[in-house]
Amino acid sequence: MGKTAQTFGKISRRSFLGLAGATGVGVALTGCAPAAKQEEPAADSLPVTGGDPLDYDTVSWSSCHVNCGSRCPLKAYVKEGQVVRIDIDSDGDDEFGPGKIYQMRSCVRGRTNRQRIYSPDRIQKPLKRVEGTKRGEGKYEEITWDEAIDLIATTMKEIKEEYGNDAFYIQYGTGVLGGTVSKSWHPDQTMFARLMNLWGGYLRQYADYSTGQITWEMPLFNGDAWSNNEVTDLVNSKNIVLFGNNPANTRMSGSAMQYLLTQVRLQNPEATIVVVDPHLSDTAVGVANRWIPIRPGTDMALVAGMIQYLFSAGKLDEQLIRDKFVGFFSDSFADDVKAAEPTSTAFMGLDKSGKLTIKEDMSYEAYLAGTGAYKGTGEKTPEWAAGITGIPADTIRELADLYMDGPTATIQGWGPQRHSNGGNNSRAIAMIAAITGNVGISGGGTGAREGVGGVPFATPTAIPCFPEKNTVGVCVSFFDWYQAIEDYTVMNDATWGIRAIDETGVTSYAEEPGTLKLKAPIKFIWNYGSNVMMGQHADINDSLRIYNLPDEKDSGVRMIVTVDPWMTPTAMASDIILPGTTP
Repeated sequence: MGKTAQTFGKISRRSFLGLAGATGVGVALTGCAPAAKQEEPAADSLPVTGGDPLDYDTVSWSSCHVNCGSRCPLKAYVKEGQVVRIDIDSDGDDEFGPGKIYQMRSCVRGRTNRQRIYSPDRIQKPLKRVEGTKRGEGKYEEITWDEAIDLIATTMKEIKEEYGNDAFYIQYGTGVLGGTVSKSWHPDQTMFARLMNLWGGYLRQYADYSTGQITWEMPLFNGDAWSNNEVTDLVNSKNIVLFGNNPANTRMSGSAMQYLLTQVRLQNPEATIVVVDPHLSDTAVGVANRWIPIRPGTDMALVAGMIQYLFSAGKLDEQLIRDKFVGFFSDSFADDVKAAEPTSTAFMGLDKSGKLTIKEDMSYEAYLAGTGAYKGTGEKTPEWAAGITGIPADTIRELADLYMDGPTATIQGWGPQRHSNGGNNSRAIAMIAAITGNVGISGGGTGAREGVGGVPFATPTAIPCFPEKNTVGVCVSFFDWYQAIEDYTVMNDATWGIRAIDETGVTSYAEEPGTLKLKAPIKFIWNYGSNVMMGQHADINDSLRIYNLPDEKDSGVRMIVTVDPWMTPTAMASDIILPGTTP
């Protein structure tokens, strides 16, 4: 490491690099500072070859901070300041079960962290987009840290003077969501949020690409979108049904779902594990007894066919439904709606006049029968569902009966809700679990994603982000934020879903439609540890068009700054790229 540090005020260049890199790190094992002279080797340059993996000075605990969220423990074997080997958790007695400590063994991605730390593809110096080129072309020139900081700071000051803090936006991402100080999720709790809040705030977003619909639908059944029986309770399940959930690919490690399901299979060999998925996934091959292929996005029709069969056959507990549900039966629908109407704007809006009237029967019973508001849609029999889902009617009946022969655990992934009708899909999956009496019992489940044990706690390294200093009181949808670059003037609560937001991040709807509006276009974007801007949106070509709009008074972004160790497509759409460090 270099022995000198050039200072900026009370913070050294070395410290600044650590904070800048923290957007992509947990613990910095190697730096990315540029060389002082071209002909001299950089003090922090990446080693060309590694040392002997069996010859080391110290062993330090670290972890894998990537998007899967498993946070698997890793051991870093270090020799003279360089990582020579990455190992996995091999401590403890490795007992599986509630209250036990089993070894959390990383997957291949976690075990190859050393290759990423010392990859020759790492961005190691600040880069500036070549003048005259378009965002996305990927043409950059190296600049110094001083030049990058001055350019960013000057642009930020100009934008704030002209538009205020409403023109600044932090693009969320989860590329390093497992970090503590360096975490990239939730964006309101990151280092960039701290920076912007201390400077007056920034425009926030609500929801996210991963869970945009399930987050708002599951609470209608269970109070939140995440609660489910702890995975180790699956040993008490007679049946386990996974909807659109492939943890073998999305939760790869020993600390997550695929390993746990494997243990469940060993300890509960009589359990029937069913995977409902368009793909013959690794999870279906590895642990399931049965794979039910379904046409993408038709989970709601499948559940409707199951419930129609159970209801018409008299297999459902009518009293349970009347006691615990609202909106199912035709004879009580109008009263149910009035009883369940929200009393504030915090969730789904409300009828301020209190005169909400129901003119048609929109109950679920009417939907199943094809009557009332659904007249002409036909009865939602298993045969009807078979024509939509591609699943044979007899298979739909068998799956429905499996729910009545429980306890049956229901776990859904986030794939079913990432469709235009995804809200209905996620809600339907929760409904089949609840309406069959499998919620709140051992061996059952709510239909949310897999639940894991643990208690949240504040770590000593947590740094306050001063959310109370954010002066921007409105927020925009994670999916529609780009419109604020092109034409923010048309964006309000009634057109583009603008919401009010308080310092705790709680959003609420407008009391009067059309009154919540954006005050400025998005002119400055922070992006870090993430490829969301060019990797997640529905129309990437249109996104790139918007990023390249000319910088005019009411449209066009002026500067995009990305902090990342890698030249991602999002980095290539940026004006300034700052090299982040790795875990």
